[in-house]
Amino acid sequence: AYETTYVAGAYSHGLPNDISLDLSAGYLMDAKDTWGDDILDLGVGVSKSLDVVDVALKATYVDYDFAEDDTLVFVEVSKEF
Repeated sequence: AYETTYVAGAYSHGLPNDISLDLSAGYLMDAKDTWGDDILDLGVGVSKSLDVVDVALKATYVDYDFAEDDTLVFVEVSKEF
């Protein structure tokens, strides 16, 4: 098994109308043996808490050579019980 280190950071900033701007970045170090190169991922999104659910739209960019598509877009809907 290979040992790797993942370092990540995230920042969230409140906007008007209870909307939040979310930024994230991560870096997978020591991944050359497993993936051929170190991997960087960047994300940006907006989220809002509604009466019954939380909704988020996020776009993530991952910098690695073996991916067919480096940019992914997610719509998330969640509810706390």
